[in-house]
Amino acid sequence: MRLVDLSQGGAQIILSKMEKPAAGLLTWLNFEAFGEAVWQDGDCLGLKFDKLLPLGCLVSTRKKAPSVVRAEALGDELAQAWVSGELSDY
Repeated sequence: MRLVDLSQGGAQIILSKMEKPAAGLLTWLNFEAFGEAVWQDGDCLGLKFDKLLPLGCLVSTRKKAPSVVRAEALGDELAQAWVSGELSDY
């Protein structure tokens, strides 16, 4: 799954496969929060956390988000290079 939006009270995620979860534990970076599904539109799911996240959690997530996105992009580029034959040994 991919975390798309995060607030103190909940999150929006994109599911990697179509499911209908009712509740679950969301973990990212070094944080976690328990929440229940409050809406779903296809593979997009809205979670409402049972407790508000501390503001520091949001600030830390925001600071680290660009490096996570860059690392994912680099991983995608390496995968594409391997598939195209540009990268034979990794």
